[in-house]
Amino acid sequence: MNLLKDFIKFLKSPRNDSQIDIINITSFITVGLYVVLSMILFDLISGIIISPLKFLKLTPPLKDFQYNFYNIIRIALILPVIEELVFRLPLRITKNNIIVCISSIIFILFYRNNLLLTSITSLLIILIGLLFLNKDSKFILFFKNLFNSKFAIIFYSQAILFGGLHLMNYDLDIKRFLIFPFIILNQIVIGLFLGFVRVRYSHGIFICIFSHILVNSLYSLILAN
Repeated sequence: MNLLKDFIKFLKSPRNDSQIDIINITSFITVGLYVVLSMILFDLISGIIISPLKFLKLTPPLKDFQYNFYNIIRIALILPVIEELVFRLPLRITKNNIIVCISSIIFILFYRNNLLLTSITSLLIILIGLLFLNKDSKFILFFKNLFNSKFAIIFYSQAILFGGLHLMNYDLDIKRFLIFPFIILNQIVIGLFLGFVRVRYSHGIFICIFSHILVNSLYSLILAN
């Protein structure tokens, strides 16, 4: 499987046209495990690249994190699902994908303030959208035209925004803002890679969610111990 080779080729000209069919659970798991191994490889390479900055103590420290049951479930399960629905789902644009993406954005922005209220609000947005928005409405057509005509820009933007989101994990010193791109380099690359997987394979969003959950679960277990 030339997954990484295809990924590099895809980056030269991102398009959301043809897909490789995932025809059974064996194919799904095989591709998913390749994706997991690739994500870990990207993390290792990025770690080597920024190791001089860490040695010089130029990188900001991670925020304090309590490894309790709720936080592990949040990191290993909830956030991987929400992040994929926000950043990767709309790379294949449909009415349902737009609605779920908007709902997930609301969740990821406000869940820290009130998890229950934010969850209810997000579900209501999905319900209202499914019931009252027509797939040919101006609102839906606007997003379809935007995503299809500006796909390459949106593809790269989602990866940069995905990386930027992870700056929230650090105690940042604005004086060192030039270091920020290096800190999130691995997340940007992973955002590009998962975006490629989403577009390249049928059921790609489920492969992304599956792989993201596995990687986050692995790291959570390692850090918790």
